[in-house]
Amino acid sequence: MPAAGYRSWNDAMTRSALASAAAVAAAVVGGAFALVSVYWGLGGTTLLDTVGGSLEAQGRAGSAAIVAVVWLSVLLKLIAAGLPLAAVRGWGPERSRRLIRVLAWLAGVILTGYGLLLTSVGLLVQAGAITTDPSAD
Repeated sequence: MPAAGYRSWNDAMTRSALASAAAVAAAVVGGAFALVSVYWGLGGTTLLDTVGGSLEAQGRAGSAAIVAVVWLSVLLKLIAAGLPLAAVRGWGPERSRRLIRVLAWLAGVILTGYGLLLTSVGLLVQAGAITTDPSAD
């Protein structure tokens, strides 16, 4: 008998395979995102201009506080990259699995919203609907 909500056993397997593939993709992209910060933490400066402003200047100067923040961000990014896999594969103690799923969904919603906001504003600037200061980064 199929599980509740599924028309057949194959539907359940397809959904599970899709969820696993999406989780792996999210983990790979999240890991790559963390690697950029590892590069910056080790002193690299390529792509540092994408951060802009005073953070870029402090990063180029090798500010100890910024380097510490970069390494903290590496840790947080790696944790966030592992959340989708933990949620789909049921890692961790039974009592924490619901929390892991909630955190994974929360991270997904926040990052999706953040990406949509930045993309939308960038497109509006490019279209001329929003004007910026000529020195804006």
